[in-house]
Amino acid sequence: MFREIYTTVIDPKSRFVDRSALSHAGQVWSILENGPPSKKVDLLVLGDGYTREQSSKFNADARRLIGALFNAEPYRSRKRDFNVWAIDVAAEEPGITQPRD
Repeated sequence: MFREIYTTVIDPKSRFVDRSALSHAGQVWSILENGPPSKKVDLLVLGDGYTREQSSKFNADARRLIGALFNAEPYRSRKRDFNVWAIDVAAEEPGITQPRD
């Protein structure tokens, strides 16, 4: 059962909001879209250690991961409550940088 455990209001005029220019980190793409973020839970899949040449492998791995997630309860029955995105950020070298972490 899902229940709210924390909520906060963010004031865009607050002095604590960072207004610096955003840098382009990578290409965001959709794996699963079920509605507006204001009404859904948005998940973002990040890859670690995939080079630019391995982007198609990351794409396939991300889709396989989300397929496995939504084949298990409680996610299977709540699938329509989620949006899932992935971002392509290429690593300079293949592999995980801190495998023990």
